[in-house]
Amino acid sequence: MQLNIKQSVILALKSLAMGAADTVPGVSGGTIAILTGIYQRLILLITSFDHHWFKLVFTGKFKQAIDKIDWAFLIPFFIGIASGVLLLAKLVDFLLEHYPPVIWAAFCGLLIISSIHLLQQYARKNPKDWILFVFGIAFAAWLSFQSGIALDFSNPVHLFFAGSIAICAMILPGISGSFILLLLGLYEPVIERVANPSQILELWPFMIGALFGLLSFSHVLKWLLSKAEQSVMMLMTGFIIGALVKVWPWQVTPHHSVETSWYLPSQYAQATQTSSFLVASILSAIATIGAVYVITKWSSKKSNSI
Repeated sequence: MQLNIKQSVILALKSLAMGAADTVPGVSGGTIAILTGIYQRLILLITSFDHHWFKLVFTGKFKQAIDKIDWAFLIPFFIGIASGVLLLAKLVDFLLEHYPPVIWAAFCGLLIISSIHLLQQYARKNPKDWILFVFGIAFAAWLSFQSGIALDFSNPVHLFFAGSIAICAMILPGISGSFILLLLGLYEPVIERVANPSQILELWPFMIGALFGLLSFSHVLKWLLSKAEQSVMMLMTGFIIGALVKVWPWQVTPHHSVETSWYLPSQYAQATQTSSFLVASILSAIATIGAVYVITKWSSKKSNSI
C-alpha cells in the first residue's frame, strides 16, 4: 500500500509516540502500535526481512530485494520512532523526575483506554480466550513486581542477550522493553549512550542482539496472529491491563531501579515530602483517555487507514 504525504506524516507521528513510549519503563511501544492501527502492518514489515530477502541480497538480486520491502511504511516509521527515542527521551525523563504522578497518570489512562478498545474488538464468548486474557493480566502484574538481576554492560554477550530480549518485549503490547532493561540492570547505561551520540557505537552488541531478536521473534508473532489472531490479541490485552500495576501514578522508584513502592495519594505526599498532584493526575488521565478516544474514532472513519 502506498502512502501519500499526509498519511506519511501521520504514520511518522504515530511511530514517534511509539519511540517515546519505548523509553519509559512500564509503557510498551507495542501498545501504541495497536492503538494507532499500525501493529499488524509493522509485523508484516519486519517479517519481510526473511531468509528469502537475505538470499536475494547475497546473490546480488538487489532490485528484487528492494521491491520486497514496504518502503512507503518503513521510511516514515523509522524517522518517527528514531525521533521519538532520540528527541523525547530527555523530555520524558524530565517529566518523570519532576512531575511523576502526572505523567504516570497519563500512561495509566493510555493503558485503560487501550484495553477497552481492544476488548471491544476481540472479546468473544470463548473460554480459551478468556483464560489467556487472565493469564496475560497475571503475568504482566507478576513481572511488574520482580526484582532485577545485574548483567555486565562491558560484556558483549550480556549486551547481545539484553538487546534480543528487550526488543521482543518492545513489540509486545503491555510488556515494556525499557522495563526489561531495568530488570537486567542495563537501563541506565543504555539510555545514557542513546542520549549521547558520541557513545552510541558502544551499544553495537546490543543493537545486533536487538536485530536478531526482532527478526526471529516477529516471525513467531506473525505465525501466531495468522493462526489465532483473536486469542493472541486477548492475551496481549491481558498484558496491557496487567501493566497497570507498573504505571500506578503514586509510586516511588529510585532512579533507574526496579525496586518500586506504591502508595495512596496522601501516603505518597508524606513519603516524598512533595505534592501528590492528585487533581492534575486525574485530569491528566482523563485528558489522555479523551484524546485517545477521539483519535481512535477519527481513525476508524478513515477508509484509507495506514
